Amino acid sequence: MLRKILISLVLLGPVTLAGCSALSFTDRFTKTHTERKQDAEDKKLAAIAARPEVEPDRVLNAGVRSLNDGSTKKALKAFDEINKQSPFSAEAQRSLVLSAYTHFRTKEYDKTISKSEQFLQLYPGSSDAAYMQYLIGESYFQQVGAVVLDQSDANKGLQAYGDLVRLYPDSKYAEDAKKKMLFLSDQLAGKEMQIGRYYQERRQHLAAINRFKFVVENHQTTNHVEEALYRLTESYLALGLVNDARSNAALLGYNYPDSPWHRDAFKLLTGKKVNEPVQAAVSEKVESPAKEGVGLSRFVPFQGKKKDI
Repeated sequence: MLRKILISLVLLGPVTLAGCSALSFTDRFTKTHTERKQDAEDKKLAAIAARPEVEPDRVLNAGVRSLNDGSTKKALKAFDEINKQSPFSAEAQRSLVLSAYTHFRTKEYDKTISKSEQFLQLYPGSSDAAYMQYLIGESYFQQVGAVVLDQSDANKGLQAYGDLVRLYPDSKYAEDAKKKMLFLSDQLAGKEMQIGRYYQERRQHLAAINRFKFVVENHQTTNHVEEALYRLTESYLALGLVNDARSNAALLGYNYPDSPWHRDAFKLLTGKKVNEPVQAAVSEKVESPAKEGVGLSRFVPFQGKKKDI
């Protein structure tokens, strides 16, 4: 009986070993050449990072070389490894900047924003802080879609660029941020106008008025202000609020006397073509919307020279 058991074990032994050998052999050839190469690179990188005698700048330089060679995944692994092995070191700080930049280059904007915000929390006084704030704005800017689409990225981008200009006014990124703020403001104003016109077409004038007022009060640098004042004149007239309509037409005529919207507003109020400034059609009692307490609750008429839009 004992002999039979020993024979069975002897017979099973080679099969088991052969099975392991076959699995290893199969696994070796099921991996692609690229996968095997990547495995080798990963092991090499891990070995470098694990050796205590190797400084983190070696890993950082390896990551930079990978980035320059176009191996973004390998570069990101190197940068992340530095933050794990040597947190709060100068190399870790630099690797976080490079990691955010790499994600931006590969259009991984959410990860760019995450890395940039992490950097600003850890190193708010760094000389790279302005750049990281700029990357946040750029990431939102790159995701802005057409006016008919959701504009949450435009709103967040405007805030990010605004923070950059406010916190780092002398940085080399401030001027570009200001230009893009103008674009984003115009984008957001266009969205508000689209929604306002939608409400107006359906005779939901109170909802429309809120949208048009928001444009006039918050996006005064855009070309949409002229139309917004005219649309306010329209909606107030539709509601029978003649004084409010005249007040907005007066602002339109004061700031944009040559605008087609001014001529249309005059015709809307008088039924005539514009032969005189629209202010002539405004009641003498209406000195400004702010004083009368109607129309634009927080809007202050432009003073001095006509504002260039």
